[in-house]
Amino acid sequence: MKKAIKIFGSILYCTTILSVFPLYAISDNRTTDIRFTVAGIAVNGRDLKHSGYDWLDYTGIREIPLVMIFLPALSAEIHATVPDSNGNHLFSADCMAGTALSLTGIEARAGIFLNITPLLTFGVGIKTASGWNYGTSLRTFGVYDPDEKEYKAKTSLSQAACMLNGSVSLNIPMGPCITQIRYSSEYSGFTGASDGQPWECNMESDNVNGWKYQASGTILRQFKNSKLKTAAVTGTAAGWYNSSCFDSRYRPYDPDFIIYSVTPMINMELSPGQTFTVMGIFCRERRFENEDYDGGEQLLQRCTGGIWRFKSILCIWNWKLN
Repeated sequence: MKKAIKIFGSILYCTTILSVFPLYAISDNRTTDIRFTVAGIAVNGRDLKHSGYDWLDYTGIREIPLVMIFLPALSAEIHATVPDSNGNHLFSADCMAGTALSLTGIEARAGIFLNITPLLTFGVGIKTASGWNYGTSLRTFGVYDPDEKEYKAKTSLSQAACMLNGSVSLNIPMGPCITQIRYSSEYSGFTGASDGQPWECNMESDNVNGWKYQASGTILRQFKNSKLKTAAVTGTAAGWYNSSCFDSRYRPYDPDFIIYSVTPMINMELSPGQTFTVMGIFCRERRFENEDYDGGEQLLQRCTGGIWRFKSILCIWNWKLN
C-alpha cells in the first residue's frame, strides 16, 4: 500500500510540474514577482533550550522572555490565470511556480488552482527543499538519532525534502468580512530518512515520511484607502493521519496528538511595493511528563496531554523588487 501511494504521489508530482508551464504559456494574464523578505521570529527561552543545540541547553535560558531571530530571503514567482473560455467567470485556473533562497536553504515550488466561482477553490501543489548546515553550531536539516538523542546533520544540499499537497477552500462573504474554510492534505518525504525516522529540513522539524492534514478557518477584513490593508484571525488544527508513520519507539510522544493554534494577523502597506505583516501565534502543544528534558530529547518524552501557551511573534517585511 505504501509503495502504491508513493508511486501515485510521484506521478501527481510530475504531472503538476508538467502542467504549470503549458497553462502559463496559454494565459494572457501573467505576472512575475521578485521579492526580498526579512522575517523576524520572536522565540521564547523554553523553545531555545529545547532546540537541540548544546550551546543553548542551560537552565538560565528558560527565563528569557523573547529572542528575535532575523532571516532574510530572496524569492521569485511567476503567476498566470486562465479564464473561462465562455466568459461567464464561473471557472478559471491559476498556476504558479517559484523558487526561494535563504540562510536556511533553497526551495522550488509549483501549484495549480481551479476556481469554481470566487467561492470554491481546489488546489494541488508541490515543493522541493534542501538546506545548508553550518557545522555543529547551526543545523538546518538532518535525521534524528534516538540513541544519540539528537539530529544528525547531513552535508549541505546532499538530501532533499519533497512535499505534495492537495487542498479545498470555501470563501464566504459576510458583509465587510470574508470567512475562509480550508482543508489540506500533504505528503512529506525526505530522501535521507527511512520510514518512521524523524527528520528536519529548512525550518521544518520533527517530520516523518507520511501524510498529515490541516483544517483552518479564517475571518478576514480588508481596508481601502488606508495603510492598514488586512486584519485577520486564523484558527487551525493539524496532525498526522496515522501514528504508524512514526517508529514504534516514538509511541509515548503521541504522534496522534492534534496541534491547535490561533493566529491574529495584520498587514500594512509601508509604501508602494513594501508591506509589513505582524502575527502572534498561540497554540496548544504537547505537555510532557518531564518538562525539564535536555535539548534534542523531545521526541523521546512521554506526552500526558496538551497545554495552551503563547508560542511566538512573527514579523515579515516584504519588498517587491520589480
